[in-house]
Amino acid sequence: LPMPLAYFWLLLREFGGTPEAEAALLEGTGVMPEGAAAEGTLGQTLALVRNLAARLPPGWALRAGSSFHASTHGPLGFAAVSAPTLGAALDLIERFGQVRAPYFRTHSERGERYRLAIEERVSLDEVERIPLLEAVLLGIQALLESVRGRPVREARFEFAYPAPVYAGLYREHFHGEVRF
Repeated sequence: LPMPLAYFWLLLREFGGTPEAEAALLEGTGVMPEGAAAEGTLGQTLALVRNLAARLPPGWALRAGSSFHASTHGPLGFAAVSAPTLGAALDLIERFGQVRAPYFRTHSERGERYRLAIEERVSLDEVERIPLLEAVLLGIQALLESVRGRPVREARFEFAYPAPVYAGLYREHFHGEVRF
């Protein structure tokens, strides 16, 4: 699946602080550092995620996802923060989010509360799946907070996997309730 490499480059800058670290993270991705391509594939991003998981302590994606902000998400981020209402911003994320991250899609349910559910479109192993879900939900949190102008403490984040050993770190990164 094609996807923008913006997240790829952000992760590489965040965690590839030395030429050796960068080379280790790029191994097997097929991405050349000097090229700085704008578009790549999901497979290239997954190779980077596996390399990060092999080199970093569990929970690394929480740190990465917390550094995302509206401009990280390109035109989608700008559209979301300039939407006239929070509901309109969520509608944009639902409609166009898979363009930025083709491994998921969101679905909404409106009622007493607005529910945004993540549909995983690609079968991933846990080493890939959990960090990507963490980063996606932190990215959505950042977009919502940009629209609201404050932390979304009333939000609830539900993860369809057991609490990882580093579950305590979720409280440092997610501003609302977290459930596993």
